[in-house]
Amino acid sequence: ALGLAKGRLQNASKARVSKAFGESLPMPDHSADHVFSSLAFHHMPEHAKRKTISEIYRILKPGGDIVIADFGPSKSRILRWILKPFENLEYLEGNLKGALPQYLEQAGFKQLQNVGKHFPGIDILKGIKGSALS
Repeated sequence: ALGLAKGRLQNASKARVSKAFGESLPMPDHSADHVFSSLAFHHMPEHAKRKTISEIYRILKPGGDIVIADFGPSKSRILRWILKPFENLEYLEGNLKGALPQYLEQAGFKQLQNVGKHFPGIDILKGIKGSALS
Protein backbone atom coordinates (compact mmCIF):
# COMPACT_ATOMS: atom_id res chain seq x y z
CA ALA A 1 0.00 0.00 0.00
CA LEU A 2 2.85 2.41 0.75
CA GLY A 3 4.44 1.71 -2.62
CA LEU A 4 1.16 2.41 -4.35
CA ALA A 5 0.70 5.66 -2.41
CA LYS A 6 4.25 6.80 -3.19
CA GLY A 7 3.70 6.10 -6.88
CA ARG A 8 0.50 8.09 -6.93
CA LEU A 9 2.11 10.98 -5.06
CA GLN A 10 5.37 11.18 -6.99
CA ASN A 11 4.41 14.57 -8.47
CA ALA A 12 3.23 15.97 -5.15
CA SER A 13 6.46 17.45 -3.84
CA LYS A 14 5.12 18.23 -0.36
CA ALA A 15 3.38 14.90 0.21
CA ARG A 16 4.93 12.55 2.74
CA VAL A 17 4.26 8.84 3.06
CA SER A 18 5.62 7.00 6.07
CA LYS A 19 5.18 3.65 7.72
CA ALA A 20 3.92 3.96 11.27
CA PHE A 21 1.20 2.91 13.64
CA GLY A 22 -1.59 5.48 13.78
CA GLU A 23 -1.41 5.53 17.56
CA SER A 24 2.08 7.11 17.48
CA LEU A 25 2.67 9.13 14.32
CA PRO A 26 6.35 10.06 13.79
CA MET A 27 5.66 13.74 13.12
CA PRO A 28 5.94 16.88 15.24
CA ASP A 29 2.91 18.71 16.59
CA HIS A 30 1.19 21.03 14.10
CA SER A 31 3.30 19.83 11.15
CA ALA A 32 0.71 18.59 8.60
CA ASP A 33 -1.77 20.52 6.49
CA HIS A 34 -3.83 17.50 5.42
CA VAL A 35 -4.23 13.89 6.51
CA PHE A 36 -5.94 11.28 4.35
CA SER A 37 -6.97 7.80 5.42
CA SER A 38 -8.42 5.26 3.05
CA LEU A 39 -10.00 2.08 4.41
CA ALA A 40 -7.77 1.80 7.47
CA PHE A 41 -10.02 2.54 10.45
CA HIS A 42 -12.23 -0.53 10.11
CA HIS A 43 -9.11 -2.65 10.72
CA MET A 44 -8.51 -1.08 14.16
CA PRO A 45 -9.99 -1.85 17.56
CA GLU A 46 -11.94 1.05 19.06
CA HIS A 47 -9.15 2.23 21.39
CA ALA A 48 -6.76 2.42 18.41
CA LYS A 49 -9.30 4.40 16.36
CA ARG A 50 -9.62 6.96 19.16
CA LYS A 51 -5.86 7.22 19.69
CA THR A 52 -5.17 7.49 15.95
CA ILE A 53 -7.68 10.31 15.56
CA SER A 54 -6.11 12.05 18.57
CA GLU A 55 -2.66 11.69 16.98
CA ILE A 56 -3.93 13.07 13.68
CA TYR A 57 -5.36 16.06 15.53
CA ARG A 58 -2.00 16.57 17.24
CA ILE A 59 0.02 16.64 14.01
CA LEU A 60 -2.38 18.82 12.03
CA LYS A 61 -1.78 22.54 11.87
CA PRO A 62 -4.66 24.74 13.03
CA GLY A 63 -7.06 24.88 10.08
CA GLY A 64 -5.68 21.61 8.69
CA ASP A 65 -8.07 18.93 7.58
CA ILE A 66 -8.64 15.23 7.80
CA VAL A 67 -10.39 13.14 5.16
CA ILE A 68 -11.35 9.58 6.01
CA ALA A 69 -12.81 7.12 3.50
CA ASP A 70 -14.11 4.08 5.35
CA PHE A 71 -17.20 2.09 6.20
CA GLY A 72 -19.88 4.28 7.73
CA PRO A 73 -23.15 3.85 9.56
CA SER A 74 -25.23 0.93 8.31
CA LYS A 75 -27.89 -1.33 9.73
CA SER A 76 -27.62 -3.65 6.76
CA ARG A 77 -27.30 -7.28 7.76
CA ILE A 78 -26.50 -8.06 4.13
CA LEU A 79 -23.41 -5.81 4.26
CA ARG A 80 -22.24 -7.55 7.44
CA TRP A 81 -22.86 -10.95 5.85
CA ILE A 82 -20.88 -9.96 2.73
CA LEU A 83 -17.97 -8.57 4.76
CA LYS A 84 -17.83 -11.33 7.39
CA PRO A 85 -15.37 -13.58 5.51
CA PHE A 86 -13.03 -10.66 4.80
CA GLU A 87 -13.18 -8.35 7.81
CA ASN A 88 -12.94 -8.53 11.59
CA LEU A 89 -16.54 -7.67 12.42
CA GLU A 90 -15.60 -6.71 15.97
CA TYR A 91 -13.44 -3.85 14.60
CA LEU A 92 -15.88 -3.00 11.81
CA GLU A 93 -18.91 -2.78 14.11
CA GLY A 94 -17.96 0.62 15.55
CA ASN A 95 -17.81 2.11 12.08
CA LEU A 96 -21.19 0.62 11.19
CA LYS A 97 -22.67 2.14 14.36
CA GLY A 98 -21.39 5.63 13.42
CA ALA A 99 -18.44 5.88 15.81
CA LEU A 100 -15.97 7.68 13.51
CA PRO A 101 -17.80 11.03 13.39
CA GLN A 102 -18.23 10.85 17.17
CA TYR A 103 -14.51 10.20 17.68
CA LEU A 104 -13.61 13.08 15.35
CA GLU A 105 -15.87 15.44 17.27
CA GLN A 106 -14.53 14.25 20.64
CA ALA A 107 -10.97 14.89 19.44
CA GLY A 108 -11.88 18.50 18.63
CA PHE A 109 -12.51 18.43 14.88
CA LYS A 110 -14.99 21.04 13.63
CA GLN A 111 -17.13 21.41 10.53
CA LEU A 112 -17.59 17.65 10.29
CA GLN A 113 -19.19 16.65 7.01
CA ASN A 114 -19.98 13.51 5.12
CA VAL A 115 -18.72 14.67 1.72
CA GLY A 116 -19.50 11.46 -0.17
CA LYS A 117 -20.91 7.96 -0.12
CA HIS A 118 -19.68 5.07 -2.21
CA PHE A 119 -20.89 1.52 -2.56
CA PRO A 120 -20.67 -0.68 -0.54
CA GLY A 121 -21.20 1.49 2.52
CA ILE A 122 -18.10 3.66 2.24
CA ASP A 123 -18.47 7.19 3.61
CA ILE A 124 -16.03 10.02 3.06
CA LEU A 125 -15.76 12.17 6.18
CA LYS A 126 -14.04 15.52 6.42
CA GLY A 127 -13.18 17.57 9.49
CA ILE A 128 -11.16 20.67 10.21
CA LYS A 129 -8.84 21.27 13.14
CA GLY A 130 -9.93 24.51 14.77
CA SER A 131 -7.63 27.50 14.47
CA ALA A 132 -5.71 28.74 17.48
CA LEU A 133 -8.36 31.47 17.83
CA SER A 134 -11.41 29.17 17.81
